[in-house]
Amino acid sequence: MSGLKNDIALRDTSMLGDKSFEIARLWVTDGGHSTVFINARRLPDAKQFGLLLADAIEHGATAYSRAYGLTHEEAAAQILQGFNDGRTTPPVSVDLNANGDTN
Repeated sequence: MSGLKNDIALRDTSMLGDKSFEIARLWVTDGGHSTVFINARRLPDAKQFGLLLADAIEHGATAYSRAYGLTHEEAAAQILQGFNDGRTTPPVSVDLNANGDTN
């Protein structure tokens, strides 16, 4: 938990050990603008990051199916449609921090 207003309250982190580390945080504001923080230095293989995204899509499909009464397949299809739509839109600008890293 980040301690920021409106962050996700993590109830059980017992599966996270000393060798676990956070890779990304995703925030969305009213109106749909997103802010994404990625710690690429903790996972230097970009393919591994892609596998992590695939895992996140499956977890997201489970969460959306439970929250909104969709089947897992319907939720996964909607998530993948949004992912594909996002990949075909013009690229977003990425700001660098004082160290020259992305957020």
